[in-house]
Amino acid sequence: MKAALLVVDMQRLFLDHQKDALNVPNTCEYINYAADLFRRQEQVIVYIKDIESRTADNESQLDFVNELQIAPSDHIIEKLHGNAFWETSLHKDLQKAGVNFVVVPGFSAEHCVLATYLGALERGYKTAILQQGVTSVNPAAIQELYRDRHMVSYPVLEAIWSGG
Repeated sequence: MKAALLVVDMQRLFLDHQKDALNVPNTCEYINYAADLFRRQEQVIVYIKDIESRTADNESQLDFVNELQIAPSDHIIEKLHGNAFWETSLHKDLQKAGVNFVVVPGFSAEHCVLATYLGALERGYKTAILQQGVTSVNPAAIQELYRDRHMVSYPVLEAIWSGG
């Protein structure tokens, strides 16, 4: 199995002003655990940056939140649409890497995370949402996402790759 972790829109512009309310530190902790696991298994990690609202005044706000631990080997894709596959090189890059399984954490559950999840499914990837790795201004949207979509937890990924 070749997998990719697609971390969606965990950016200062969207999250800095509401970190505590959206439980961003805890969400990032789960994302960082998963990213470390993916790195140890030599899997693909992509941080997806929404640049749709980029202006000369907010460039630094488009950076990822400080709680994320991004490695130099990780990839960054910029997007203009909710679905990170739409009009980006993401699909081609994942195909080139031989990826067949995608795990999606990030912000926002009912918008870009869901759109990217569905975009991966449409392109034939086995796809799951990272449990505890999603945030939203609408807590019910997170529960609906977990209820209605495939989900995987960090311990399950760890068990799969450890053979036990």
